[in-house]
Amino acid sequence: MNSEKRKLEYGEVTKIACGDMNIRVYDTKDAIDDRVIILDKDGRGVVVELPAFRRNIEELAHYLEDENVTIEGKLVSYHAAGSSFLPDVKNYLTESAAKYNSTGGGAALIGNFAKAFGPEFDSSAVGSGEDLQGGEFEIAGIGLTIIPNGEAFEITIPDAKAVYMHMLGHDCHSIIAGPAHADAVIAGLQKYLDDGFELFLSAHYDPENRPTYRRRSPISKASRTSRQDARPPRSSPMRSRKDIPDTPGRTI
Repeated sequence: MNSEKRKLEYGEVTKIACGDMNIRVYDTKDAIDDRVIILDKDGRGVVVELPAFRRNIEELAHYLEDENVTIEGKLVSYHAAGSSFLPDVKNYLTESAAKYNSTGGGAALIGNFAKAFGPEFDSSAVGSGEDLQGGEFEIAGIGLTIIPNGEAFEITIPDAKAVYMHMLGHDCHSIIAGPAHADAVIAGLQKYLDDGFELFLSAHYDPENRPTYRRRSPISKASRTSRQDARPPRSSPMRSRKDIPDTPGRTI
């Protein structure tokens, strides 16, 4: 897979060509290290997660217009703040994501961020929309698989051999609630590897390729076993910004 980067005024877009489809990862470079994922094919597209800061909302909308990508839907899983982004485009949420972002942990985070960052943060949240069921789903001519979980949902993109998981990076920790949760995350990642997925997308990390994660799962499990009494893991990724695509152990 070939990739290219384009620097914008505030953020940066990594564009990955996957046959007749593009995967674009917009690194907002905001205060909470957010990414927005855009999938597009023949000028039609879908967004995964929302930008939350107003300058990124405006910048990404202009970028999509410049690239002649018409967004047909917004898949809102963990990042619901920023409802002013493409307000006329339909939102899609699973039942779990709607609860997470309206009354659950996501809503609490949005409230905290609004206090911390003030008006530059768009705290208006998407808490409802089109009902998104688990299983196969097609939008903008792109086939997806929706995988609900206890909080929101993950996504696979079979034609690109890609998977979206909320918070994951080869040299940083996800937010882990304990050993049982760690085992569940490891098992989920191992299943994606066993199923042959090659590209791993995250809302808080650069896109990474399969060789990185082939090493992550057993290491993570050993770390979980040996460090149960250690201090809580960091929730903010330690960035690894390397520009060489498809190289083992490196971001794309």
